Amino acid sequence: MARRPIRLPFRIPFFRIFYSTTYTTIYILCIGLLIITPASMIWNAIQNSAFQYITVIGATYLFTALVATFIYASRLFTNRTVLAGVGKSFIPVEEGELGKGVRRLVKEGFEKSAVVAWESRPRDLAPEVATQAEPRGMLSLKSGNLGPGAYVVGKEIPVDPARPPWGHVRHAGWSSPSQMDSETPSLQFTTVIAEMPNLIEAKAVSLAPVDPLTTPSDGPPMADPVVAEVLRRPETMGMRDYLTQLSYLGLVNPQHTGRSFLQQYEKARFGGSAITDQAFQSLMAAFADLLAGMTVLDPAVIEQIREQAGDDVSSSPSTEDITPERLRSSSPYSPISSLTSPVTARTALSRSNTPYTRQEVESTESLGSVIRQTPEAREAVEDRPETDSLTSVSSDAGSVIRHRTNQENG
Repeated sequence: MARRPIRLPFRIPFFRIFYSTTYTTIYILCIGLLIITPASMIWNAIQNSAFQYITVIGATYLFTALVATFIYASRLFTNRTVLAGVGKSFIPVEEGELGKGVRRLVKEGFEKSAVVAWESRPRDLAPEVATQAEPRGMLSLKSGNLGPGAYVVGKEIPVDPARPPWGHVRHAGWSSPSQMDSETPSLQFTTVIAEMPNLIEAKAVSLAPVDPLTTPSDGPPMADPVVAEVLRRPETMGMRDYLTQLSYLGLVNPQHTGRSFLQQYEKARFGGSAITDQAFQSLMAAFADLLAGMTVLDPAVIEQIREQAGDDVSSSPSTEDITPERLRSSSPYSPISSLTSPVTARTALSRSNTPYTRQEVESTESLGSVIRQTPEAREAVEDRPETDSLTSVSSDAGSVIRHRTNQENG
């Protein structure tokens, strides 16, 4: 059976003993060699009674010892100061804290890290393509030729603008923030959707004819307030009722454009969740089709509006009773100053011939569902000759249109 090695209760530092002994021996030998030369010179000076050399030799060696002591002390102080400043709360990399060469390397590393951080984050690449490619005539954003691999941007990380590594950024309710993915970057859809009723109303009111009561001396021609009042949308009227009103006036052409727009508009406005970019583009296409169909107001509809408002310019009084002062003094809204804006009233959900109910049956009504008369306007019509009789045609929208027919006596 092999014996176990004997282990002492303490550890002998052999390397430290060897190092200390060697260092001490060499140190003593070096001092002895340094002392031999001045000792020999001093001994010869004493023998020759040249005591001035003793002073010179002693002063020289004393000065050398003082310089060596100063250098050694400064070395110890520098080492201790550097070691004491190791635990800093900041990294000493600024100018003056490092040497010029080290500082240059640190600066180059910082710039490279900043470039990598910038090129790796999602961003709009249009400015980079414009500043790098267009000045050299390589590529133009407006040309539409930005296909895969057509151009690559980036210094440290090559990025293809057509297929960026982060993909195409999309967020419900907003358009893409990149100019290369959207013509209107960072657009909030709700602001555009909320403005659509006003744009439709502005388009409809712009179709109103010129006021026949205005003269060239009155300045620029103004729209007929009677027709404009009918085309205007009251603040409390919803989009469905307003499109129904415009449909009866013959401004929604064809009818399916109104239904398509209304369905998408109500879903986007009241759906409870933000729409996607694709749904917004479809809504804008339907909106453009709706506005494109609003071209002109039928002259027959204009005449009926004026007749129902008691402002029929075709049946004017005698010429001697009309003067320019009378035309200018008369109110342009008379006699319909109390006429309320026409509102399509839906009294039952079961009706299927209203243009913008959820059923797809075409309406057979016309202007009659839009224009309503106040008692003042009705009295003005009743004061006309007895040869003119009034017939009432009922409407599915809950209002009545007055049509004038000439009947023979007897």
